[in-house]
Formats: sequence, C-alpha cells, structure tokens
Amino acid sequence: MEAERTISYHRAALLRLLTGLFALIGFAPDRDAPSLLPSFLRNMVLRDLLPAESATRRLVFFLARRMHFVPAPDGRKHGRRRVREKAGIRQEQKDPAPVFWLFDRRKFFTELSNGQRVPKGSGPAIRFFDERGRTPRPEPVPQDVQDAIQEAARARRVCRRMQALLRALDDMPAQARRLLRVMERRKTAPAGPGRYGPLRPGAPPGFRDVPVREVDELLSECDLMARTRWPPPDG
Repeated sequence: MEAERTISYHRAALLRLLTGLFALIGFAPDRDAPSLLPSFLRNMVLRDLLPAESATRRLVFFLARRMHFVPAPDGRKHGRRRVREKAGIRQEQKDPAPVFWLFDRRKFFTELSNGQRVPKGSGPAIRFFDERGRTPRPEPVPQDVQDAIQEAARARRVCRRMQALLRALDDMPAQARRLLRVMERRKTAPAGPGRYGPLRPGAPPGFRDVPVREVDELLSECDLMARTRWPPPDG
C-alpha cells in the first residue's frame, strides 16, 4: 500500500509539472506541434523535460518490478495489429502517436572508443567523375529556408516528447507491462546492448548533484525508489 501511495504522489507531481510545460509554450496535447518554438522557450522546456522523463522511466521500472509477466495466450505476440483497409491495403498514418522510450540513453565514454564517435547515417555519398554516372546537382536550399525547417523539426521533437510523456503518465500500468514484454524478449538476446536493462549505471539523464528545482528532487526520489528493493505486493 505504501508503494502505491508513493507512485501516485510522484505521478501527480510529474503530471502537474508537465501541465505547466504545456501551458508555458501554449501547446495543447491533442493538437499539432507548433511550427516555431523560440530557443529560450525550448531550453526552458528541456531543462525540466529530460529529468521528468528519467523520473517517469524509473516509476515505470519500479511498477514493473512489482508485476508478474503474463505471456499472451497461444504464444501470440503482444501488441496491436496494424489496421488494414477492406481492399487489403495497409493504412498509412500521417502522424503516428508518440511512444515513450523506456530505456535510458547510454553514456559515451571517450576512453572506451579511442576518442571517436561512430558517425550516423549510411556513410559518404559516392560520386562518379565520368559523364555516364554523373547525376544532376540539386539546387542549393536558401539558408533562411534551412533554418525554418530545422526550427520546425526541433519544435516538433520537443512537443512529441511531451506528448509521449503525458501518454506514459496517463497509463503507467500499460507502460510497465510493455517494459516487461521488452525485457522478456531481451533475455534471449545475444550479449551486447540488446541485453541492457532500462536504467543505466550511475546518475540518470538530467540528474543534478544539487537540486535547484522541484523536478530535481522528484528525479532523486524516483531513482532511489527504482534502485531500492521494496517488499513484494500483497498476494
């Protein structure tokens, strides 16, 4: 009973904080993300959003440890089936619902990687010097258009992270069951990142040694809960 009250208290505090972030930028959770979010507003949101995500992730982990994994009947996989049209054509969603990520981002250790990060993407583009393989050079995009596209992408990422966090807080038992399913699959994964748990070693993302805001205290308490073994639930 004490664990349930603790989860409810921290969940309500995180919901109150997230509601304030939505009001700060004037963004309704059920609306499309704004096309422009000034950098000072984005930084104000990210200052609280990252530790709030980490605190929620630890609440989900704490709740999952107090639940029992129940496999799907007849060996069927969990999850929703994709909806298809009557003609058998898969329906394409223009903007799928944001999904809350249940795993901490791993730290980058320079001493373990020779000081080099692995570049993202498919690699360098190959160009031919002969006329047969030459492709027309695309027209350069004006700098102001590039800046507008990047700003819209940044605003959309932040807003979708807020929407995903709200969905997770609204139905934490579903997130805990989802985490149990993922961890059950990871038991048979080969050694490597696929075997990692949801919480990374050391300080969680967004942690501050000296708490200066309410979200810092919430993260410290949720991290302590997740790393402390509580008595099992009754029954």
